[in-house]
Amino acid sequence: MTEALRYLARNSPTYFERPGPAHIKVGPYNFYPTTGRINRDGGRCLAERGLAAFAQVLRLPAPGSPEDGERDRQRKARRAAQDVTQLTDR
Repeated sequence: MTEALRYLARNSPTYFERPGPAHIKVGPYNFYPTTGRINRDGGRCLAERGLAAFAQVLRLPAPGSPEDGERDRQRKARRAAQDVTQLTDR
């Protein structure tokens, strides 16, 4: 669960929910990290399982790939640039 939540925090530009202690919801997709199951709203269970399959369904970089965390790195770089700009404007 922790690995999946950290992965989404690093990579997902969309909001995700935790409806239960072993359940993550992103848009119409439900992921259960303890079993690896992925369901789409309406009861359709996908054949693929695991965090890598969930990332693929969401069109996010594969966990552990060089692109993993790029969104987070870009956000931190923008924040650092804003901080420098604010310091020089004073």
